[in-house]
Amino acid sequence: MVQETCLCGSNIPSEACCNSIINGVAIAATPEQLMRSRYTAFCLRNVDYLTDSHHSSKRQSDDKLILSRHINDTQWLGLRVIQSGIDSSNPNKGFVEFIAYYTEAANTISNTQSSDVKQLHEYSLFVRENGQWFYLSGDRMPPIKFQRNDFCWCNSGKKIKKCHGC
Repeated sequence: MVQETCLCGSNIPSEACCNSIINGVAIAATPEQLMRSRYTAFCLRNVDYLTDSHHSSKRQSDDKLILSRHINDTQWLGLRVIQSGIDSSNPNKGFVEFIAYYTEAANTISNTQSSDVKQLHEYSLFVRENGQWFYLSGDRMPPIKFQRNDFCWCNSGKKIKKCHGC
């Protein structure tokens, strides 16, 4: 039986990675694991997990409704973690800087060129309560510019010039 690798780009089988966290079999041990599981939940359109993993102080009564309305408008293409860590002065606070690549849902990966790809470049803050990490907030950052010799956003392992073009 071939195991599908996780959507978060970890190259780990999905059931041993984000799916186990999303399904409540495991808990995220680090802010990066929680962020990766949230990215996967966006890909899977799992609104319940996204709202449950958002810190209670930041939740709004209409979060599920708003997510449900907009979650189908985006096709997530890939994830790149730039840096992550835990605050040295407070082990219950952490951060992740990442870029999530996406396009309009009508496009498909096979016909998407780099010019069609958008980025969510974010520096996110996380907090741990009772041993569980939660997404607290995020600051959007400017997108990065694709260079011909960068590795492609689709996680193919190929340079962008040989994959989805520049």
